[in-house]
Amino acid sequence: MKNKLVIFDLDGTLVDTIDDLTDAVNYAMRILGYEEHPSAVVKGFVGNGIAKLVERALPEWGRRKAVAERALMYFMEYYDLHCRDRSVAYPGVREMLSRLQEGGVKVAVASNKYQRATGKIISGLFPEVEWSAIHGNREGVERKPDPTIVFNILREVYGESFVTVGIPEWLRSQILYIGDSPTDILTAANAGLRCCVVTWGFSIRSILEMHHPDYMVDSAEEIVELVIKNANVIA
Repeated sequence: MKNKLVIFDLDGTLVDTIDDLTDAVNYAMRILGYEEHPSAVVKGFVGNGIAKLVERALPEWGRRKAVAERALMYFMEYYDLHCRDRSVAYPGVREMLSRLQEGGVKVAVASNKYQRATGKIISGLFPEVEWSAIHGNREGVERKPDPTIVFNILREVYGESFVTVGIPEWLRSQILYIGDSPTDILTAANAGLRCCVVTWGFSIRSILEMHHPDYMVDSAEEIVELVIKNANVIA
């Protein structure tokens, strides 16, 4: 299993980050004098990076560039200090990651959250996991569903000169991308990978089904079943 790799999204897949995201959004909204949002509403803003999250939280009439930039500054001012205050791993995720690694499977993270916060959350919540790569959004790299982040992970993990024309077929069968949103399904498709979506995240099942993922799971245990026990998923 030395070549097997599972690439995970972060928010809504491994970690429930919505309370900390909501707190940071509302910190920015309070300073600007705008309406605050409950977590159920903020959940619908997530999926395309922090800047887009903050922009969506602003009232439509207030989404001018200068205002959005100020809101993002206030958001990050708060989130940098509090990104792990209330964020928690989803049930069974720690055990799932442990069992994958015990089975010889490499694990990596591909998130649209900026790199600093991604690293802080992963190191704080999963210190026991030996991650092969942790990639948040980095300067000069397009956000998902652009597949560049996936190719960058593959370069780091396998030391190959991967390019955006595609992944060698011998390796494609040994990689699975796991996320919780239509953005993740598109990212996997754009990278030429199969995608598994989890139903406990920030998207609802009916929306996920409309995007036709390769696999859908309702528990972390099912990921172990897919990756280790089902040779048809990862060869």
